[in-house]
Amino acid sequence: MLHSDADGSSTDDVHWIAILAEIRAISLSGHNFSQQSQRQGMGCCDAIGQVVFALLLIVFLLPVYFIAALGLCINRCIPCSQGLSKMVILASSLAFRAVLTLCFWIHIDFKGFNDFRQKAGASGRPVVIVANHMSFLDVILAVTCMPLTKVGFVRMFVSNHLLHMPGLGTIVRGMGHLAVPFKTSTNDSNKFELDAEKMAERMKQLKEHVQTGNFAAWFPEGRMNRNDPKRLEVFRAGGFTIPVQLDVEVWGIAFVGNAVSWPSDALVGGKPARIGIKMIQICTSSKECIDESSAAEHDERQRCIYLANLCQDKLQEALDEFLGEGYIASATKPQPDQQLLLADGAPQSQPTPRDV
Repeated sequence: MLHSDADGSSTDDVHWIAILAEIRAISLSGHNFSQQSQRQGMGCCDAIGQVVFALLLIVFLLPVYFIAALGLCINRCIPCSQGLSKMVILASSLAFRAVLTLCFWIHIDFKGFNDFRQKAGASGRPVVIVANHMSFLDVILAVTCMPLTKVGFVRMFVSNHLLHMPGLGTIVRGMGHLAVPFKTSTNDSNKFELDAEKMAERMKQLKEHVQTGNFAAWFPEGRMNRNDPKRLEVFRAGGFTIPVQLDVEVWGIAFVGNAVSWPSDALVGGKPARIGIKMIQICTSSKECIDESSAAEHDERQRCIYLANLCQDKLQEALDEFLGEGYIASATKPQPDQQLLLADGAPQSQPTPRDV
């Protein structure tokens, strides 16, 4: 016989409800444990990937370091900077390719590589290359995706602090790359304070390098994008004085997924990731590109801004294309966007290029 409580509910019904609630609690606990175990497993894979990646970098870059160190010593007695830089860059490219090939858990998809290999420099003009910047892995990938026949002719603007890093600083100096002389010591400073005199000298050196028919490359965002990698930061117009003053081909490299494998706050990369790289021909002649636009009627600064905006739009389109295909820009939650200000202090909804 069933016994009922005062409210009419059966005592057995209450017992069954309690049993079902306990079963549900156990189920949820098991699900949470499964999620926690999965996260721990992924963390373990990330750690293993980073350790192996770091070891491979050390092993394959050691010969490059010795080549650069020996070459720099010889260069003090017998000037041979051009030959040394080509040798170090080529050796670095081979080392990076070996590391990325062995790190099979980092999957890289290339788009537009054949076009770049066949068309870059085909017009007879020098070539400038711009790329978005979200990770320390960007430089490694930029060097890797350059054809071996062309990589030795590239000079880049790099962060000044790289020259002071043990081992890596020697390699960068051997490559002949040019350091951006920031006055501030922090890489993520919003102030972009530069030593104007030194920067003018570096720009002159890079311009002379391009004038001889070589390649130049830089990250026009001016710093690593530590906010939302799905949205490019402002492309600074100052670097575009070279394609404005000289008639060059302009190419872009759009990266996505680099910050998953090597987050901006991580000491070393190597985490499993799916990376997308697209090489884009923005224009075959910077002079013709400007002359066909409304910027032709304005001064040099406005022309620089026009090219910076054009490159930013093209790379953002490529980035959006990758994201639409399911690529992940970053494994971490982006920081809240900081509101940008115009020169007069008024807020703006869309960023505009700024001079260096």
